[in-house]
Amino acid sequence: CSVGYHEGPCPHYIFKDWFLGLGRAGRIYLPVHLIPMIIFRYNSLLSDPSSTLLHTFKAFVSSCMFLTSYQSIVKGNCCFWRNLLQRDEWWQGCLSGFLTSFATSFERKSRVSELMLYCWPRALESTWKLLLKRGMVRNIPNGEVVLFAFAATNLMSIERQDFKDTYHKALCYLVGYPLKKTENKEFS
Repeated sequence: CSVGYHEGPCPHYIFKDWFLGLGRAGRIYLPVHLIPMIIFRYNSLLSDPSSTLLHTFKAFVSSCMFLTSYQSIVKGNCCFWRNLLQRDEWWQGCLSGFLTSFATSFERKSRVSELMLYCWPRALESTWKLLLKRGMVRNIPNGEVVLFAFAATNLMSIERQDFKDTYHKALCYLVGYPLKKTENKEFS
């Protein structure tokens, strides 16, 4: 790659950065996994600390490996195409986004659904901005409300078995829907 992107050859940089990325991801995911364990699994932590801590540690490591792989795939893809074509193209980012789906192989199936719930609105927003930049759509005042409604519609129509109980309860509380006893134990 050109000077200013990184030091040394791309494969060496990506490999080294993957391991450094574990540390960066750890700073993000440590509170993400510790706080829910303390709040929602406190009794389990007291009654069976080794099992609870091991479960949380495995989830923490999986999440760190997901995030560092995700960013390494993006960087590696950009380096590859930049070196091959000697320029950056808009579709390289789209290809990177598609390829990052392979990073989800490090995560539990239930966590992949959670990631999708986060990524879907971001993907809609990015697509809209790209179409707007290329003049393929017109700017709509307060259009983010329309995108939010579209994403929320998608979220609310998701299959129940793909939706974690905690999120289901929070969503029911927010929209005022009465909670019914759920039979989904996979995500509890």
